[in-house]
Formats: sequence, structure tokens, C-alpha cells
Amino acid sequence: MEALIGQGNVDPVTVREVSPELWIVMPFYCPQCRLNYCSQDWDIRLVVHEGCFDCVLGTCPKGHQHLLG
Repeated sequence: MEALIGQGNVDPVTVREVSPELWIVMPFYCPQCRLNYCSQDWDIRLVVHEGCFDCVLGTCPKGHQHLLG
């Protein structure tokens, strides 16, 4: 990842190809659409199980659901 940043290459597609786990640095990128959306474009939902925060799910403007955090 540091090498990509050093080269000025922070394209979300490239970052995810290097490591799918790096979604955390590109949370508003939709792989199906191959687009980065603004956080306000996503329908965001906090997931809570048994009173404890679990994760943040989001649905992009085209209806694709992804883990955002």
C-alpha cells in the first residue's frame, strides 16, 4: 500500500486488487459500479446485535450493499 501511495496511485480499484482487506481506506467505493461515491450518496445502516455495535452497512445509489465499517 505504501508503494502505491508513494507512486501517487490511490485508485480504489488498484488498492482492492492488492488486498481486499484494504476496503477500510476506501469505504465508499462500490466494486460493482467501479465508482467512488460521496458518503451522503450511500444509504447507511448501523448494525447492532444484542445491544452491541457490530458494523456499518451501506447501499450505494445503484442498490449494491457493502460493509462500510
